[in-house]
Amino acid sequence: MWGHSGRTATFYSLGAGAGTLARALARLGDGRLETLCCSPTDGNRACFFSKRASKHAHFFHGPFFELDAQRYASDQSLHAFRDGFDILLEDTTFQMYGPDRETQLGFIAPRIREDGLLVQVQKIAHPDSETYLLREHQKDAQFKTRYFSEADILAKQRDVLDTMRKLQVDLKSTITALSLFFRHSIVTWNSGNFYTIVSSNSPTALKAFTESMLKPAIPPEYCYEQLPIRFAQETPTSERWEWRPSRPAFS
Repeated sequence: MWGHSGRTATFYSLGAGAGTLARALARLGDGRLETLCCSPTDGNRACFFSKRASKHAHFFHGPFFELDAQRYASDQSLHAFRDGFDILLEDTTFQMYGPDRETQLGFIAPRIREDGLLVQVQKIAHPDSETYLLREHQKDAQFKTRYFSEADILAKQRDVLDTMRKLQVDLKSTITALSLFFRHSIVTWNSGNFYTIVSSNSPTALKAFTESMLKPAIPPEYCYEQLPIRFAQETPTSERWEWRPSRPAFS
């Protein structure tokens, strides 16, 4: 945005705790990027402002569904975002509140510019519960055990994951809900039950974003999709977009 028109770009990391990414991007952007994150947790607010590092990083103390048009208009610290966002990132936040993706998307979609992007990291349910559980076991047994004890893994499953699973939806339901607000979506990443889905009403912006990315570096045994998968409204399309070619580390 800055390079093409000199306009400051806007980025919103919905939820995101203490806003590590939002703070880092604001500092790196050095005025070319205004960033926002939100959290209802007092500790996250305190951490954000103690490590803010840039006046271009902003914080809303509350859940995402309280950040409506009236707030943007009345809160001086949010005026940079009154005209919407170029990129809105939703990282496993919806599934902490409920499974109604249509209502959740209906709240945030009007805040995204016509040529803006919605980037979602979602843990996706599977129509076959056995397949879902096998992927969970793969994650826990082959990956998490490198970093966590078995007791830690079981505790998180009991305290967080079992509840979260009830609020997840499958990929078909996710794409159907997205198609109500965005003409184009693309799955750019998959690992086990986790997916990254990028949506926009601008195929030009979505294609430019996708083709600027390298092929995801996921071990084949963890990836269950032939990426990228494009959807026009909710119908898969045959035309493929290609990843940016990688350069050799040494020449």
